Amino acid sequence: MGRFEGKVAVVTGAGAGIGKACALAIAREGGRVEVVDIDGSAAIACTAQIAAEAGHALALVMDIADAQAVAALFETAERHFGGVDLLVNNASAMHLTPCDRAILDPDLAVRDRTMANNLRGTLLCCRQANPRMIARGGGAIVNMSSCQWLSGDTAQMSYAASKAAMNMLSARSPPSTVMRRSAATRLRRVSS
Repeated sequence: MGRFEGKVAVVTGAGAGIGKACALAIAREGGRVEVVDIDGSAAIACTAQIAAEAGHALALVMDIADAQAVAALFETAERHFGGVDLLVNNASAMHLTPCDRAILDPDLAVRDRTMANNLRGTLLCCRQANPRMIARGGGAIVNMSSCQWLSGDTAQMSYAASKAAMNMLSARSPPSTVMRRSAATRLRRVSS
C-alpha cells in the first residue's frame, strides 16, 4: 500500500517539471491526481503517463488566476474523486521571466500577470482547498517557492516578489486559520 493510497491530490503546474514529478510520484504511491496546467497537451500527456502506469488521474486545463475556474477545479475533484486531501501549488509564470528584466522601466502587464499567477492563483487554490480539507478531517497544502525570493534578483523582479509574497502567505495567515479548525490540516512552505 502506497503513502497516498485512498488520497486525492490537486497538483497545479503538473504538465511539466517539478509539478509533473509530484503528480507522478503521488500516483505511484496510490493517490488519485487532478493534473492541472494551463498547457492542455502537457496536462493530458501527464495524465496519460499516470494511466499507463495503472494510476488514476484527471487532466484539467485552466488558468489558476481565474477564481471561477479554481472553484470549478475543486468542485470537479469532489465530483470525480470524492474530495481533496492534498494541494500542491506548483503553477508558476516562468514563461514570463524573460520579459521581466527591465529594472528602470518594468513592464507592468508582465508584473501583473506574474503576480496573478504566482500569488493570486496560490491564494485562490488555498481558499478552495482549506474548507474542503477541514470537512474531510484534514489534509496538506504544499506551496512551491523558489530561492529567487531571497536574492531579490533584478533580472526577475516580479517573479522574486511573487515568491516572497507567497512565502509570507504560507508562513503567516493560512496556518492560523486552518489550525484553529483542524489540527490535522497543515500548510508548509517549500523552497527549492
